[in-house]
Amino acid sequence: MNAPAPIAITPVFVADLSVEGERMPVYVHVIDHPAARVLVDTGMTEPHTA
Repeated sequence: MNAPAPIAITPVFVADLSVEGERMPVYVHVIDHPAARVLVDTGMTEPHTA
């Protein structure tokens, strides 16, 4: 019997965001699953008022 393939979650750096003079890294995550590969971008949960 074969063991199930492992699930891997990999953060991927995609950009730097400058907010009020501070650097904020932006990441997406790739989930490798035996059935599929999924790209997760959580984005912002609330609109910015500026």
